[in-house]
Amino acid sequence: MAELELKTKTIKGLFWGGFNSGMKQVISALIGLVLLSKLAPGDYGLVGMLAIFTGIASTLQEGGFTSALANRKEFSHDDFNAVFWFNNIISIGMYVVLWFCAPLIAGFYDQPELLKISRVLFLAFVFNGVSLAFNAYLFRFLMVREKAAIEIIASLVAGVAAIILAIKGFGYWALVVNTVLMSFIASVLRIIIVPWHPSFKINFRPVWEMFGFSFKLVIASFVTQIQNNIFSVILGRAYTEREVGFYSQGNKWTVMGQTMISGTVNSVAQPIMARVAEEQERGLKVFRKFMRLTSCLVCPSMLGLAFIAPQLIQVINPEFMPSVPVMQLCSIGCIALSLSNMYSQMNIAHGRSDLNLLITVIGAVLQITMAFVVYKYGINAIALTIAVCNFVILAAWHFISGRFVGYTIPMLLKDVMPYAGLAMLVIIATFFATKFISNTLLLLCAKIVVAALLYIFALKVLDSAIYREARVFIKRHWRR
Repeated sequence: MAELELKTKTIKGLFWGGFNSGMKQVISALIGLVLLSKLAPGDYGLVGMLAIFTGIASTLQEGGFTSALANRKEFSHDDFNAVFWFNNIISIGMYVVLWFCAPLIAGFYDQPELLKISRVLFLAFVFNGVSLAFNAYLFRFLMVREKAAIEIIASLVAGVAAIILAIKGFGYWALVVNTVLMSFIASVLRIIIVPWHPSFKINFRPVWEMFGFSFKLVIASFVTQIQNNIFSVILGRAYTEREVGFYSQGNKWTVMGQTMISGTVNSVAQPIMARVAEEQERGLKVFRKFMRLTSCLVCPSMLGLAFIAPQLIQVINPEFMPSVPVMQLCSIGCIALSLSNMYSQMNIAHGRSDLNLLITVIGAVLQITMAFVVYKYGINAIALTIAVCNFVILAAWHFISGRFVGYTIPMLLKDVMPYAGLAMLVIIATFFATKFISNTLLLLCAKIVVAALLYIFALKVLDSAIYREARVFIKRHWRR
């Protein structure tokens, strides 16, 4: 692939990936605001107790085949067909197992409502399994615009349905229906839009060929799901559903922000890096560009979210104010999480799923050990522990994976610190510029607007390469 063509595909992919992630998170945020004002902390707590089961099942369902298909130098109809049928078998099998495990899950948490909730919520696995091969096709061929349309429509329709249910007093069922309906609509749209369709000529040989690569990704993702959700399990056993709800909401908003950024970059990062993996110097250059882009987005977003957290929660629902410290601490930790994600994408692009597995296990052992040490000190201590562990894990990603492509600490600091420092200066300036505002809603709006304008203005004055390229791309396509 020529340099110019690669650059064009990257910029277009980032634009549509960013549009997709941005719109999805805006929709989720708006819907979340309405739901938060209509639902009780206990509603979120009940659904949050199932996070570890949905996370692990989704990991096993995906099987790492999306990344494996993207990494294959040559591919055919049989590759996607094998993944389609294999994932359908796995998805249906998992749902059957989880259906019979539902009474055990409800008994574990001593929450009888979880029996029905889990059996309905887990239907999302079946719908996702049907369209996983189609989603892998979108990813492999960088069909980012089509992927954006599918996910935005699904989020919007499911969100509106959830709001209607919440207003009519259905409580936690609004959250359950939102998840299941989103999976169903997205699956239907993928089947309609993707120009590939399965056949009944089934040959599982491609699955076995990809298994060596994808299996390590599955194990790594499996461990990550346990690592990410171990606190929810502990909270569900040690605390009330209200406290689980406070933690769940505080963490939810930071995950939304981090997901938006990771979704923007991940939409093109691995496929693009895979195309230059055999050229070490060029590969390092591409990786550093993605690191700078991630830093440019994640530092102001996450530090900004921590900055506006008190006003945001106060405006939405004062009942959730105990979740503010959780949101602030998790926001800071998400900076490290986003940067770690780039190392992971680089490893996958170079076929080093073994490194992903090694580092993931190291991080999981650290975080799970700390979970059992600090859980008795409350949700704020848990959030602080997660944030600290994320930075320690980032160091592990760098020292193990960074050397693999010649990425040094000075390079890391040069790529990250300018954006982190600039974001901090912008937040400090915004604090003093808005401190005289007493109205909570007005203060929230002023903080967002002032900080955003200052950050963009600073990028322009400092002649940021990322700012220049984004401006040129937007101008060019706006004229069209």
